[in-house]
Amino acid sequence: MAHLVHYPAGHRDDRFWISMGPLFFDKKIKRDLPYLRDDVGKHWFIVFDDKTVVGFAAVEIKKNGVALIGSAWVSDAKRGRGVYKSLTDARLDFAKSRGIKTVRATCLPASAAELLKRGFAEVSQIGKYRTLEKSL
Repeated sequence: MAHLVHYPAGHRDDRFWISMGPLFFDKKIKRDLPYLRDDVGKHWFIVFDDKTVVGFAAVEIKKNGVALIGSAWVSDAKRGRGVYKSLTDARLDFAKSRGIKTVRATCLPASAAELLKRGFAEVSQIGKYRTLEKSL
């Protein structure tokens, strides 16, 4: 049974590093997410199936009142099963709970397609990356 865990900004325990550490260096993930890193201001949402990470995503609340969502990944075996939707719901709910009015995502086309269905609008594109925004 999959379950979602929130790791608040600045809170990284042993379970976080044991689970996420290898993924930060996984060659396939780095190919898809070359800018993947843990920043002190990121809140991580991780979906576990038993003890295995099957998806993760981050949100960062900026001082200008904008929430940046990104660093999203779902394992090949779990794609198309609602993991990305759960991660996006969690990040949007978190942003709303913080009084955020604008959410911005810079993402790859697969994530962009899902976010466009959720009311995001494209504001720019550089190479394969698309920047989308949504007002909450």
